[in-house]
Amino acid sequence: MSRSRQSAVRQPSRTRVDHRPGWRRQIDALGGPVLVGSVTVVLVGVFALIWANRPGSSAGTAPFEVVVRREVTGRTWGDPAAPVRIVVFEDFQCPFCARYTQDVEPALASEFIETGKVRYEFHHLAFLGAESTQAAQAAECAVEQDQFWPYHDLLYLRQGRENSGVFTAERVKGYGAELDRALAPEAWDQAAFESCVDSGRTRATVERLTREAGEVGARSTPTLLINGQLMAGVRGIDEVRQAINAALAGTGGRP
Repeated sequence: MSRSRQSAVRQPSRTRVDHRPGWRRQIDALGGPVLVGSVTVVLVGVFALIWANRPGSSAGTAPFEVVVRREVTGRTWGDPAAPVRIVVFEDFQCPFCARYTQDVEPALASEFIETGKVRYEFHHLAFLGAESTQAAQAAECAVEQDQFWPYHDLLYLRQGRENSGVFTAERVKGYGAELDRALAPEAWDQAAFESCVDSGRTRATVERLTREAGEVGARSTPTLLINGQLMAGVRGIDEVRQAINAALAGTGGRP
């Protein structure tokens, strides 16, 4: 074979070695870091939306109407001279409290509170998490505008699953705006309410009332204190009526 012939013969090609780590080869196979990063961001956003809107996390959507109450001062409702004093300890995140508010309180109102037999007081027992405290603080801001009870009703109507985002600072301010639309003109100052919520100045009151609830023996919500006698747990109107009538009899009041 001639020298020219030899120069025309191709030498065997060398195999190229890929020194990339396995994880990098997989990313490159999927389209590279930019594409994979973009997909990751989208997926994170999707999962965030799913989490925020999981069952029970959204606020209730039932229509809200203001209930007219007579002789209201702050968190107290009824004749100050009534023979029976009831203190109810509640947490706005407690589903049993919402049930009690919807099922029992209307009967209490018509039979005992509005008839001058019972003075009814709401005390915070905010123990189910940060959103319990936030809702209670906002309710105390509503006290400053003499609108505690309508705001109380609205919070229970909008209740969702515990610590799911229903009672964040922004949400409770939004419920204030909803209340503003339902009340008569000039009955609510939304700017003052939002300023109060943002300041956190009512937290001390919520913490004090929660501490006092424990001092009188309230360990769960709802708990009633009827003329000094504790009644814990969800009770029907018949049991509560019996306890009130017993208290009325003990004070000389008419059952």
